[in-house]
Amino acid sequence: MTKSGITPDGWATARLERAYADDECGCPVEEWCYGGLWLMLHHEPDGSLEMFVDAGEWDAEIALAGASIEEARAQAFAWVDALPREGANG
Repeated sequence: MTKSGITPDGWATARLERAYADDECGCPVEEWCYGGLWLMLHHEPDGSLEMFVDAGEWDAEIALAGASIEEARAQAFAWVDALPREGANG
């Protein structure tokens, strides 16, 4: 599940920085470095997920959903993977 490094195309693989329960609500939170972005995943018991993205020069809050933190994480990574990449052919 957790791996770190650089892929042959120059994109960082996933690196889990922290996993904890939110102090205010007790929901699981994961902080990841993925694809050169800082992601904070906050998973609610109803399946809703808030993903906070920090890219340095810009940030965003993205709503995702999943029955588990694992599904939410997969959706978050897929969102990052779908971003245009500098120098990508296409």
